[in-house]
Amino acid sequence: MKKDNSKDIVEMLSKLNSILNNKPSKEAMTKEVRMMNYKMRPLKGDFSLIHINDSRFIEILWKLGKLDDFFQREINKTPKKQKDIVINAFHNIHMRFQQQLNKINLKDGYFSKKDSVTSMEIIREHPKKKTIH
Repeated sequence: MKKDNSKDIVEMLSKLNSILNNKPSKEAMTKEVRMMNYKMRPLKGDFSLIHINDSRFIEILWKLGKLDDFFQREINKTPKKQKDIVINAFHNIHMRFQQQLNKINLKDGYFSKKDSVTSMEIIREHPKKKTIH
């Protein structure tokens, strides 16, 4: 019996959607984000004015981490014929979260125009896999 490939992708995306929509409390998300090993590097602006504990910021980082974990787990299980479709779908979701992240205002109060522009790089470091020799 031939397997329906589109059904597999729909099931995978449905499972991902379920994970992303069942978010824990802000405290639990914050704890998970810390465990996800994000590194932030200021590129431009005064970062003493930034509030990285913003709940929307934490939520989007959490979703990006969950998306990354899910992708890493599922991509190896994906049939070769479906990989391009799955990669494109995950890329589109990732880009949507990045756009949301770019729109968040992490500053409180009034700031002058020179202080208004900040830019940072956010990288998730994955632990290196140990190889047995």
